[in-house]
Amino acid sequence: DQSLADVPLPSLYPWLHPANVVTTPAGVIFLMVLFPVSATNILPEGSMHIDIKPENVLFENGRLTGVVDFDNSYNGPLVLDLAKALTWFCTEDKRFNFKKAKVLYRAYVNERKLSKGEQKYLLDAIHYSYLTHILVDIDWLARGFLPDKHYILWQLTYMLSAERNLRIIKEAFWGKLI
Repeated sequence: DQSLADVPLPSLYPWLHPANVVTTPAGVIFLMVLFPVSATNILPEGSMHIDIKPENVLFENGRLTGVVDFDNSYNGPLVLDLAKALTWFCTEDKRFNFKKAKVLYRAYVNERKLSKGEQKYLLDAIHYSYLTHILVDIDWLARGFLPDKHYILWQLTYMLSAERNLRIIKEAFWGKLI
């Protein structure tokens, strides 16, 4: 049985140094560390939900009827909202599910086209989404804000594996997505 004691928490704290983070209502965002600084100057910004996942969306008869839980929302690069949704809806069995990603991506760009900069940085934004979610929750667990260690272990097992898998097939990303 795996335990949180197997995770080298102290090795993660350099990522949490105040010089490397931006604090927002969403919590600690590792924008300066994991997302290219040059990307933040060319990406369209606006209001983001940033936590669009199955338990935060409402459907009726197969149609989206509502979105709930706006406590993590803030203004920032809109591509991060898409990346977070792709992360949550398309992580399956330790892999990034491109079949699901195509459906979500096409629905999104049908409503809002991506800029050239957003297309360029979407894959980086997905990596950022995976890694920041894991790091923020490990930090929150260490500070006592998250009582469920099993959730963190699930993230380390499934989300980190999916992120690694996505990194391996980087060259084929757009061919698989579009």
